[in-house]
Amino acid sequence: MRIPWSVIFEVIEGYTSAQKIHALWRFRPAIERYVSTMSFSTSSVARTNSHPAHPHQKQLRDAYAVRILELMDETLSDLSVQDQKTWKWRYREYMPLELIGQFLYDAPKDCQDISGFFRVKALRSLDSIATKLARTMACDD
Repeated sequence: MRIPWSVIFEVIEGYTSAQKIHALWRFRPAIERYVSTMSFSTSSVARTNSHPAHPHQKQLRDAYAVRILELMDETLSDLSVQDQKTWKWRYREYMPLELIGQFLYDAPKDCQDISGFFRVKALRSLDSIATKLARTMACDD
């Protein structure tokens, strides 16, 4: 799983959107894995400098990876308890959209496509939460 560095750089610099927040949370395990192995690989910075125009690229990525994880945790804690729970269902427990929708909503009696109804409702809820996270991340320095 490749880390979306361009998205991380943009979010740290304050350019956020709901889609970027979803991407960050999808790649959170990869970012955490990168940070956990970072101290070992940072000792070989001289060897990893592949582009002379960016001699500090490794250090910059390390710092941004740590900062983005901090931001993700801070902004998540600013949400309501229900929003936190919903967000964690998707991005920590990897619950399918249909199941999240079933937990959050009741299906109307005349609904023809119940599974589609639940998926759409869950996705709309998650997009709303992602928008809140994006606004909060954009305001943080």
